[in-house]
Parts: sequence; C-alpha cells; structure tokens
Amino acid sequence: MDWLPKKSVASAALVLCLVLPTHSAVFGSPEKMKGPDAKRQRPAQARNIETSAPRIVLLGAVTGFQRYISPTDGDRCGFVPSCSAFARQAVGRGGAVLGVLATADRLMRCTVFKAPGPDYLLLPDGMLFDPVENNLLSTP
Repeated sequence: MDWLPKKSVASAALVLCLVLPTHSAVFGSPEKMKGPDAKRQRPAQARNIETSAPRIVLLGAVTGFQRYISPTDGDRCGFVPSCSAFARQAVGRGGAVLGVLATADRLMRCTVFKAPGPDYLLLPDGMLFDPVENNLLSTP
C-alpha cells in the first residue's frame, strides 16, 4: 500500500465508516428501524378528565377508602361489583347527587339478609350480581 497516498487511505476509510453502517445488517437497515404503523391511543380514562368539584371530592373519598381502609377491613361485600366500586361507577355516571343516593340505596341493601331473587342474580362464586345499570336511582 505504498503506492497510495496516506490522505486517500484515510478518506477511503472515512467513507467506508460513514457509508457501511447505513447498508449493513449489523447496524440495521432503515426498513428494520421503522416503528409500528398504528398510532398509540391513550386509554379512555386519560381522555375524560373530571372537572366537577363535587365528583372529584366524592371519587377521591372512594379512592381513599379503597386504598387505605378496605384492605385492612377485608372483603365483606356480597355483591359484584363491590359497594365501593358501585359508588365509583354511580358517581361517575350519574353525578354527585344521584351517585350518592344510589350508593346509599346500595349500602342499605348490603346486609346479611340479602338473598338471590329476581333483583339479584347469583353468580357461581356465591356473590350476587347488582350492577349500576339495574339501580333505578343511578339513571337520570
């Protein structure tokens, strides 16, 4: 390699270092480096931001109960969804006033004397199914 000038060897090496990675499978081709075609969508909860102050306070109280009191108290509710989950759904769907009324109605029905019947469907795990949609107070 004495016949090549040192500058041309250095420039050829520089060209190889710059061009080779773009066409080499080791460094990845532009086709392989493309991401998925589908755009990521935010969850439905992230798009619907709550702005009502009474709902925020009530949902915060239910969240506090679910995080701090319910784990220490144990699983006592015989309904599906549980009374706290029912309260969260009722306040979220019906607003503060109707949500509180529907939750109070549910809490008065959540006793040891409840039994399956036309109002409550008995699930295989022994729980009674009572969704928010079946409560007449939660629908405006």
